[in-house]
Amino acid sequence: MTSPSYKTIRRSIIFVGLVSTLVVVSHLILNLHASGFQTSLDAVVELKRDAVAQRPYLERLDEAAKRDREILAETERWKALIERTTAEMFNGDMTVPVAPVFAGDFPARDHGHWAYQSLKRPAIPPSDHPHVRNPIDCFVEAKLQTAGASLGTPADGRSLMRRLYLSITGFLPTESDLAGSSTMSPDEVDRLVERLLESPQFGEHWAQYWLDLARYADSNGYEEDEARPQAYVYRDFVIWALNRNLPWDKFIRWQIAGDELQYRNPMAVAATGFLTAAPYNTFMPQESERFDELDDIVSTVSSAMLGTSVGCARCHDHPYDDIAIDEYYSLISIFKNTIRESGYLDKIAGEPFREVDQWKEEVRQILLDGARDENIEELDISDEEKAILRLPLDPNNQEQLKLLSMCERCLMVDDSYIDEDSEPRDCDRERYELLVEKIEAAEEELPTPPLRGLGLTGSEATTHPVLWGGSLQQPGEHVGPRFPASLATAESRELHHQWQRWDPESHHPDLKTSRPRSAFAHWITDLNAGAGSLVARVAVNRVWLHYFGTGIVDTPSDFGREGATPSHPELLEWLACELVDSGWNIRHIHRLITTSATYRQEACQEDSLARNLFHRWQPQRMSAEMFRDSLLQLSGLYNQRMYGPAFHPPIPKAAILNRIEDDPDETWPTVVVDRPEIYRRSIYIMKKRTNPLPFLQLFDSPGGLISCPQRRDTTVPTQALALWNDRVIRMQAHQIAARAFADSKYQADETIQRLFLRLLGRKADSQEVKRLEEFLNQGNEFGDLAHVILMSNEFWYFN
Repeated sequence: MTSPSYKTIRRSIIFVGLVSTLVVVSHLILNLHASGFQTSLDAVVELKRDAVAQRPYLERLDEAAKRDREILAETERWKALIERTTAEMFNGDMTVPVAPVFAGDFPARDHGHWAYQSLKRPAIPPSDHPHVRNPIDCFVEAKLQTAGASLGTPADGRSLMRRLYLSITGFLPTESDLAGSSTMSPDEVDRLVERLLESPQFGEHWAQYWLDLARYADSNGYEEDEARPQAYVYRDFVIWALNRNLPWDKFIRWQIAGDELQYRNPMAVAATGFLTAAPYNTFMPQESERFDELDDIVSTVSSAMLGTSVGCARCHDHPYDDIAIDEYYSLISIFKNTIRESGYLDKIAGEPFREVDQWKEEVRQILLDGARDENIEELDISDEEKAILRLPLDPNNQEQLKLLSMCERCLMVDDSYIDEDSEPRDCDRERYELLVEKIEAAEEELPTPPLRGLGLTGSEATTHPVLWGGSLQQPGEHVGPRFPASLATAESRELHHQWQRWDPESHHPDLKTSRPRSAFAHWITDLNAGAGSLVARVAVNRVWLHYFGTGIVDTPSDFGREGATPSHPELLEWLACELVDSGWNIRHIHRLITTSATYRQEACQEDSLARNLFHRWQPQRMSAEMFRDSLLQLSGLYNQRMYGPAFHPPIPKAAILNRIEDDPDETWPTVVVDRPEIYRRSIYIMKKRTNPLPFLQLFDSPGGLISCPQRRDTTVPTQALALWNDRVIRMQAHQIAARAFADSKYQADETIQRLFLRLLGRKADSQEVKRLEEFLNQGNEFGDLAHVILMSNEFWYFN
């Protein structure tokens, strides 16, 4: 008998090690729960260490576990702050002033463009249709009758339950929920709606639509695309606000000036992340880029909140809406003196740390200067040229720009260039040592510093020149803060020059200057003389859009003269009045829509009537996030932990845009490490502008570069290829099948029925069971069967 070769033995050892590793990982996946993450992470590390002696991999695993512990600790601190703030707000311990009532008697605007008129509650059309459940149906039925049609019959219980779960929470109903759904009465469905609206998953799901509008991401974009480790507090604010049903007018105001209106409220401070969410160039920004930043703020506020393309007036008077170029630059002047700030969310608790933070920032700059100097010193250029590179960066210094282009990234240093062993330049050493000594002495006396968040501060009134053609080389007269007169309900244009009247604190003795951001925040939701009527219409239209796939106004971010006209103008007006009269209760609008017969109609994919008549329910496709989250839910891997810093799911190395590092894992982790962190909901995924998660990008998730009012579903061959070949999807499909097989007591026919019920919300008929049994008899596994169902249109489209 021939002895096995050395290569054969070596291959066998490696194979056994890998199999052991996979067994350990599979066992851990099945037993990880939402609680006890710390213990689970440590267990992962130890079991991996015993399973295979693969030092680099284990080191990477240790690093991942350490980072997960840090994220968990920060998340717990953040959640504690959220809970304390919530209790103080809703128990009356924290004063939450309402918007000022504008002093003046102004006639209601009832002429001009429909979107800019005062709200006026329309009469509800009478209806004797048997399926009508609330006024929404009366308006829809009245319009259908003009087209010779009528409301359709209600959908069956299981279809309706699946629709409600996915529409409200972004998740599939559980098998137990579906068990009795076929016999649900309308009242039982109403109670289900109420339960889903109260679910924490409601805020997580609906926050994604607003984050699309807010062009949210966890990195700066541009060439460097540095991470924004503290940007997540804005994302969490949106989730929290929706789950706590924060009044919509307050939701809007806080995102414009929460740091001023509610200085002591960490959630209001976090809300200003809306203004800093856009891409931001941190390396040698040009003067024009600062203006682009201001333009982005004004344009996004106007399109997302006012449904108006104010940015079109950057170069000249608006081409079709009554917005003058000087009004645009008046809005720019409101934000001109603002500063991006990674500041303390709890402003009061952060006060003692401000001086220490200044010292730390000076130390950081000294070390960065040292790292930059080392890079310059290594260049093969003359001393004179090195001296030019050491000068402060100047976009107008042509010789410096030439040298920069030659030395590539020599001056692009960041925190990754410095560590505990970094040394300052000789010229900075004395100052450096003094600062370090002061910091160490102060930290011995101070507690743990409070959490930070990326937001905006500053609001001093100033002027800005009108730039003709949008060019910095063509400045005109200077204009100060005021508001676009055409967007408000007040008739007097002169009124909008008196912007201070919307800020009751402007003459407060403790304030050194007036606050144009606060005034703008109050004006934008003011119903008496400001733009509150327009804000209400835009808000309810967005909610309608995401339930029906098309809005009452089919251009949700453009209510101007070139935008779409409302398909049901009286219904839009009635919903806006309902929002306002309910105290800006946005959940009231969700409830009205989901309890209406219009929403609960049976599905019809092909309809001779126009889609915007809402004659039948139109099937909608899951978003990329909904698909991924549903896989986690079905496979039992879903980590329910809310809030906190973003996480990095593994992605293929080929998908990594790596500029500097030799190891792609230095840009984005590619090693698959099974741990609870990577099974969190998709809204918590690290959204890196230059490295979006390939699967989410393929299925139309926006990249955070510009405001996205509505995703456009694309259908391309690469989507099917990705679904079929993605190893994560295949793994989860087999995990889903394994759970169904075990729950079915290992009976093939029962497993098929469970898979159909869990994935499609219905039972398989006899013909389907027969064909699928043949599929299994051909050598395929239940995991392959689950994978096929996951790729079907019936799974992706809910009706």
